[in-house]
Amino acid sequence: MATHDDKIAETLNLTPQEPIKGEVVKAEPAKDDKLENDFQYARENLYNIIERGTDALNGIVDLANQSQQHSQFYPLAKELELVLAKKS
Repeated sequence: MATHDDKIAETLNLTPQEPIKGEVVKAEPAKDDKLENDFQYARENLYNIIERGTDALNGIVDLANQSQQHSQFYPLAKELELVLAKKS
């Protein structure tokens, strides 16, 4: 049983290990062109998705404005709810 003041070790009937002492060495991040290319590709895809979503939203707004029927504004409201939910 532990003779020091470690309540968790006493409760679990464990003998705690002494912390390892040593020097912390800061590692330099590796420069990888493939990693940078993957990042740029993913970023471009996200921008394209945002642009398509904006275009779709603009189309729904145009359709709702042209018809001037309240039933056409319902899909617009639902789409806006989805967009706002994704941003938060």
